[in-house]
Amino acid sequence: MPQSNLVLYSNIYKHNGRLNDEDFVARVRGYTALKKLQEQLGTNYDHLLTSAQKEELVNGPPKCPCDEDLSFGYVRENGKLKWVHRCEMHECPRYPKCSDYPNFRPIYRDAPRFPSQSAIHERPRIIDWTYLEPLGSESSTSFQIELHGHSESAADLGVIDERNTVDDGAEVAAVQEVLEEPLTLEASQKLGQNYAFMYSQISDPTPLITCPSSNRVLVNAGPGTGKTYTVIQRLAYLVQNDMVNPQNVLVLCFSRDAVSVIRERLEAEIRSGTLPWRTRELFHGIRTLDSYATWMIRDVCESLDSMYYDDRIEEFITQLEGEPDALENLEYLIVDEIQDLVGVRARMIQSILKHIHCGFMLLGDKCQSIFDYQVAENQNELTSKAFYAWLETSFESMDGYELTNNHRQTPALAMISNDLRTAILSSSFPTAKQTVSEYMELIEEMDISLLEEKLEEQPDQKWAILCRNNARVAALSNELYCRDIEHSVALGSQHAVLVPWIAQVLSRFTDRHISFKDFHLKALELGLSEVEAKWKVLKELEGEDVEEVLEIARLRDTLLWRRNIPKELDLALQTSNVVVSTIHRAKGKEYDNVLWVIEGDEANEPNVVYVAVSRPKTGLYISEVKKPLYVKSLPSSRLIESRWSRRRSAKNPHCSAIVLGLEGDVDPFSVLSKERAAAIERQEYIEKYVQPGDSVEIGLLDGRYRVFHGGREIAWLSERVVNDLWNGMQVTNRSQNYPKELRGCYIRAVTTLVNRGFNESVPEPFALSCFWLGIEVGGLAKTSWY
Repeated sequence: MPQSNLVLYSNIYKHNGRLNDEDFVARVRGYTALKKLQEQLGTNYDHLLTSAQKEELVNGPPKCPCDEDLSFGYVRENGKLKWVHRCEMHECPRYPKCSDYPNFRPIYRDAPRFPSQSAIHERPRIIDWTYLEPLGSESSTSFQIELHGHSESAADLGVIDERNTVDDGAEVAAVQEVLEEPLTLEASQKLGQNYAFMYSQISDPTPLITCPSSNRVLVNAGPGTGKTYTVIQRLAYLVQNDMVNPQNVLVLCFSRDAVSVIRERLEAEIRSGTLPWRTRELFHGIRTLDSYATWMIRDVCESLDSMYYDDRIEEFITQLEGEPDALENLEYLIVDEIQDLVGVRARMIQSILKHIHCGFMLLGDKCQSIFDYQVAENQNELTSKAFYAWLETSFESMDGYELTNNHRQTPALAMISNDLRTAILSSSFPTAKQTVSEYMELIEEMDISLLEEKLEEQPDQKWAILCRNNARVAALSNELYCRDIEHSVALGSQHAVLVPWIAQVLSRFTDRHISFKDFHLKALELGLSEVEAKWKVLKELEGEDVEEVLEIARLRDTLLWRRNIPKELDLALQTSNVVVSTIHRAKGKEYDNVLWVIEGDEANEPNVVYVAVSRPKTGLYISEVKKPLYVKSLPSSRLIESRWSRRRSAKNPHCSAIVLGLEGDVDPFSVLSKERAAAIERQEYIEKYVQPGDSVEIGLLDGRYRVFHGGREIAWLSERVVNDLWNGMQVTNRSQNYPKELRGCYIRAVTTLVNRGFNESVPEPFALSCFWLGIEVGGLAKTSWY
C-alpha cells in the first residue's frame, strides 16, 4: 500500500486582532486565501507577505483551465518547496504542450484508477475553447458548455455567491499545508467556491422567444447571431399571447442607437400588420439606462439639471433601495448589451434585478467587454467580468444560452470573427494575441485616399472608418471634409443632435399651442417637404390625443428629457454612407465595409480587435497611420494631443491640439444676442448660410473663444472647453497663457436648441418659445500662440 505524501498542519491560528499581525499573515497559504488577505491588507501592508506567498500569488490559481482539476501546486524537492504542474489527463489536447513545460512533473501510479460510468455521466462537460470548432459551423450541436476565465472563483472577482454565503461574523481561519501533491486548501474553499454557469449552444433562438414570461434567461452571443432579432420576437410573442401588459415591460439598452433600432423594427412589424397596434405601448418602456434613471428620479431630485448621468444613476440606486416596491408592477425585463455595463451602470442593473419579481432576459457578448478601462482606477467598482460573475451565481433558476450562427458576415469574415472569439473565450491572452497578429497580416491594406474611388464603385454601400480614439476620429473627419467626402461622426451614447427644422418652425411661436394649419403654413414658407410626416412625428412625441393641435410646452419637456427621441428628429441617429467612429462607439452596429485605422500594438487588445473585425458584412481593410497621435485624457474625458517643441535648445511638451465636438462645447446662448434685432439677425444668418462641413475660425477675444464663419461671429465656445484647455496646458508645459487661436475646426451640425423655461437674458420671441438654432463645432483644434 503506497504511503501518503500529505503532511498535515493545523488550520487554526491565533490572531491578535491587529490587521498587521505578522505572525498570522505569514501562515496564510493558498491562492484564494492569499488573494483575500491581500485585498484586506491593501497596498500599505503588502510588505508583510513573504516571498513564498508573493510567488504563490504570481503563479495563480491551482486549477487547470481545461477541466478544473487541481494540477498546479507545491511539492517538496531536495528539501525545498517548488511550484509544479502535474497532470495525468493524457487524452487532453493540451497534454503534449503542457508536458514540455520545465515545471511539469509526471504522475506514476501502481494501478490505473477510473471513475464509475455513472460518475462520468454526472460530470458536466467542460469545453476547452482553444480546440472548439468555430462557432456557427455545421458541426455544432446543442450541448452544455462552461464559459469560465482563469478558473477564478466568484470571490476572487469580488463577488459573493448569495446562494452559499458565510455568516458575516464568522472568522475565516488561515491554513498552511505543505503538500507533496497539489490540493485544494480549506481556506480557499471557505473564501469562495469556483463557479461554472452552464450555457446551452443553440443556432435557433426559438426557445428564448417562446419560453414562459417567468423564465430568467442569460444569453451570450456574438455579433450577427440574432440578439436584436431575438429581442424583437420575444417582445412580439409576449404581446401577441397576452402574457404581459405592454405598459409594464421595461427594455434597457446601453445606447440610443440600440433603442432606435428596436423601436424601428417594432414599428415596421406594426405597420405591416404583423403586430397589433397596442404593441406601441411598449415604446414608453424602451430606454437607455441613463434615460430611465433620469425619468425615475425627475420628481424627487431638484438638482437634476446640474447632475452628470453617473450621479443620476447613483441617485436612482439610492431611491430604489429606499423604495424596494417601486418596481412591483414590472412584468418583464430585457437588458441588452450587458457586457458594456461596468461601475455604476452595472450596479444599477444589480439593484433592479434584486427588486423585481418577474422574468427577465439579459443579452450580451463576453468577447465584446471593452469598457473595463472606465473603472480601472477604482478597485471597488464592478468590471464586466465581475458583473457576469455576480449574474452567474445569483439566480438558481436562470437558464444560459449561447447563440452560435453568424448570419451577418461572409464565410471568410465569419471565420476570422469566430477564430478570434474562440481564442478570447479560451481565456488565454497569448493565444488571443497570436490569433490577432496572424490575421492582421492577412487583411488587405487600403489607404484612406482610395475611399472616394470605392464609394464611386459602390455608391449604395455603407462604410465605417474605425479608430482607436476620438482624437483620431476628429483628425480623419477634418481630412474627409478636405476631400469633400460626405460623412457623419459617431457621437456619445447620450449625445442627441436635434434636427434644425424644429427651431426653424417653432422659434417664433410664443403661444402654448400651435395648430396644424399654422405649422403647415410656416413649413411651406420655409420650403420644407413632407410637412404632414413632420407634424406626425412631433405629435407622437408630444403624446396628446388632439390631432390638430400641438402642445409646445409638453413637446419641449419631452425633448429636454430626451424621452425616446425618434431617428427622424435626431441627427446623431441619422448616418451617411460613411461613418467615422471609435471602435467602442461602433459596438452593436454593422456596415458593409470597414476601414480599420491602426496605430500602436492592436494585438494587445484582442477584445477591441474582435469588435472591429466583426462589424463588416463583406469587406475589411486596414490602414496604418504614418504619423501617430500622442494623446492624453483629461479628467473630463476630453482628449488633447501633446507634442514636443524646442525652446532655447531644450525640448518641452505642450498642448498642441484639443478635441472639439463634445456635447455643450458651444455656449447655447452665444448664438443669440441680448438685443432682439441682433439675435434675430444672427439666427437668420445661421439658417441661411451655415452648413455642415464649413470651416470656421476660432480666436480669443475679450476672454472668450469666439467662432467666426466667413468672417462673421456666430457663437463662442463654452466655459467647459476653456477649463479643459487650461487643464491640458497644466498637464503639459504648464503655460499660463491661453493660445490665441484654435485652427482646423469646422461646423459639424446646425441643430435645434431647447431651453428649459423663460430666461430674462434671452430676447423675445426666443425667451417665450424656448427654441432657437444652434451649431456644433468639431475637429482636432490645433493650438496657436502666434
